Formats: sequence, structure tokens, C-alpha cells
Amino acid sequence: MRNAIRSEVRKILSTRSMWLLLLLGLVLEVVSSFVGLAAGKPIDFPARLDQISFLHFGTTNVCLLFVILGIRALGDEFAYDTVTPSLQVDPNRSRLLAAKALTYAGAAALYAVVALGIMVPVAAVIVQARQLDVAISAGSVMAAAAGSVAAVVLWATIGVAVGAIVRHRVPVLVGTLVWLAILETGLHGALKSAAKFLPGQLTSALTRAGGSDPKLFEPVVAAALLAALTAALLAASGASLRRDITR
Repeated sequence: MRNAIRSEVRKILSTRSMWLLLLLGLVLEVVSSFVGLAAGKPIDFPARLDQISFLHFGTTNVCLLFVILGIRALGDEFAYDTVTPSLQVDPNRSRLLAAKALTYAGAAALYAVVALGIMVPVAAVIVQARQLDVAISAGSVMAAAAGSVAAVVLWATIGVAVGAIVRHRVPVLVGTLVWLAILETGLHGALKSAAKFLPGQLTSALTRAGGSDPKLFEPVVAAALLAALTAALLAASGASLRRDITR
């Protein structure tokens, strides 16, 4: 497994579009957060630092980035037919899937920790420098940050699983974008109270983006449900990979 993970790390580092996308996403996330904190009107700030939006990664920003990267993990392999030589080196398909899931989950966790590790201290400094009426509670900030890290890790893994199931990266990328950007919004109104089971709503609950919205699950429950969805998709992707890999 160690060699398989090492191989996946090399693939990410040697694929320019992958690490450039990660770097660009990190820069945009950090810069946009700093600009908002430095230029925002005092009246627009919430009462607590943990309620500021940059702490809550969601399906329209960082989680979206990593579900796309996760989809590409196997989507690119099928698109360029590099999955065949990969399996010739190590024919264990379950190990290939596990290595990709662990690698991309690890990359997501590292990205989130680095981003939050930069943004939180600087945000606290800006709040103090501007003398904003924003309370800073280490416990609340850590809880919000932990939820965001967990959400990004789960969405990266979901991306790997979905990419293995569908195999054709363009349809699955478009379908994922349409689902998260359009369909979930429409279903939210139609499903009413049941909308809290939608993946996007579970993510909002996990990262506390919805605050204390009673329509959402508690973070722990949301994490368990999103993890269950991830596990189900991984099981389905494992079954898919046992089929003929030719497209």
C-alpha cells in the first residue's frame, strides 16, 4: 500500500494541471478572505470569528475543488488509458482504489490545514487591528475548522469513488457541477424538511455554515451521514472496478 500511495503522490506532483489547480485554489481562497476581512464594513461582520464565511468550506468552493480533483484521480487514468499499465504493475484493483482515496483525502486534509492555518491567525490579527466587535473563541474556531477539514476529506473521497463508477470524466464532472450548483438548489425547496439529507446540506451542517439553523442536522450527525454516503460510493466503485476496465 505504501508504494501505491507513493505512486499516487508522484502522479499528482508530476501532473501540472493538478498542482497548479491546488495552488491557484489556495491563493484565491486566502487572498479573497484577506480582502474581505480588510475591506469589509464593520456592520457586515458576524458576532463571532467562527461565523465568518472563510472558515466554512462548502460545495461551492473548496469541497467543489476537491471533488473535481477526486474525479480526475481515476477519470484521467481512463481517459488516457494509463489505468491498464497501472494494473499491470499492481493488479490489485482494491489497492489501487484505496491508494487513490487515501492520497486524495490526505491532499485535501493538508490543503485545508494549510489554508486555515494561514487564514485564522491573520483574521484574528485583522480583527484586532481594525478593532472590530467580533468575539474570538478558540474552541468555536477549532470546531468550525475541524468540520471544514472533515468535509473536504469526504468530498475528495467521494470524487474518487464517483470517478471510478462512471469512468468518463467529462460527463461526471458536468453532472457533479449541475447537481451541486443547480439541482440541489431546486430540490431544497421541493423536499422541504427532507432537504437536510442532501449532500450539500449535510456539508453545510458539518461545517456549521448554516449556523444554528434548526432545519439542519447537528455536525456530528451530518458527518456520520456524509461518511456513510462516502462509504456506500466507495463500495460501489470497488464493485465497478472489478468489471472489465475497457471503456
